[in-house]
Amino acid sequence: MTTDTPESIRFYLENKAVLDHIDKMDGIPKTLTIEEVRQLHLAKLALLMAKTDYWCWLLSLFDSVWASSVAAFKGERLPLDDSAWGRVPFVEVERAWKGGELYIAYRFQDKGKFWLGVDFWPAGYPLTLWLAAIGEDGQTRSLPKPLTLPWSPYRPTDSWWKAAVSSQASVDPDKLAAASKLADGALSVLLAA
Repeated sequence: MTTDTPESIRFYLENKAVLDHIDKMDGIPKTLTIEEVRQLHLAKLALLMAKTDYWCWLLSLFDSVWASSVAAFKGERLPLDDSAWGRVPFVEVERAWKGGELYIAYRFQDKGKFWLGVDFWPAGYPLTLWLAAIGEDGQTRSLPKPLTLPWSPYRPTDSWWKAAVSSQASVDPDKLAAASKLADGALSVLLAA
């Protein structure tokens, strides 16, 4: 997995103010010339490409961090029609773009269902791992066993747990390896026989 920020996201970060303004536009201003409309459509396409590349990049980061642990514990990604997904569109491009996050629901044989996630934005958020248990009703619930540092509850009364991999908003192979160890450690605690 390449840890380099995709070109479309770098373009977005270099042109953030303009592209954010375009993203909020409703329709095409009638004061534009045809050439300006063409430029507007190209900018919208660049923004859509950045959002889509970001989602795909988050999925690659997710797999780099969680895949070996999930495989070791025989986890299965839950289909999108499973009740665990509920009404929360965790796999939507816009959700990832606006929140800097991607979560995927898994079943681990007789150990239950869990949300696993990554949170990262190259110009702001450090790489953070997320984890929550899923009850039969599709709602998050308390973990079956508590985790230790660097894992901590998101809020004192929350069922979501997080672990920051670093304090810097960058990703490199060493951080991915550290994140993978954190993921493995958490699943080892929660799913050990």
